[in-house]
Amino acid sequence: MAVSKNRNRNVGFHFFLSEQEAEIFEQKCKQLGISKSEFIRNCILYGSTVKKTMFSDEKADRIIYEMNRIGNNINQIAHFVNMEHTVAPDDFERIRKLVDALNELLMDEVFG
Repeated sequence: MAVSKNRNRNVGFHFFLSEQEAEIFEQKCKQLGISKSEFIRNCILYGSTVKKTMFSDEKADRIIYEMNRIGNNINQIAHFVNMEHTVAPDDFERIRKLVDALNELLMDEVFG
């Protein structure tokens, strides 16, 4: 099979699995909604597999907004702590609530 010169991934691999391993491989790919190639690439690059999630532009903007809010709050708290050398317990609660909101947003998108 000829490989296009413009192709980003141009090295092919061939390997063998037992029937049981092949079945598990197929099931995991199907479960994650990713191709076999993507599954293997994720294992190589990240040490694990990643479920493909497509965020809408609106949802991605909302996630970025929430992450920026968390970052801004952490920076404000860090600035205060550096000046006063003390931490207010409600600061941790404020960050926890923001992180919970972001987590809920992400979980809703991933698991619907």
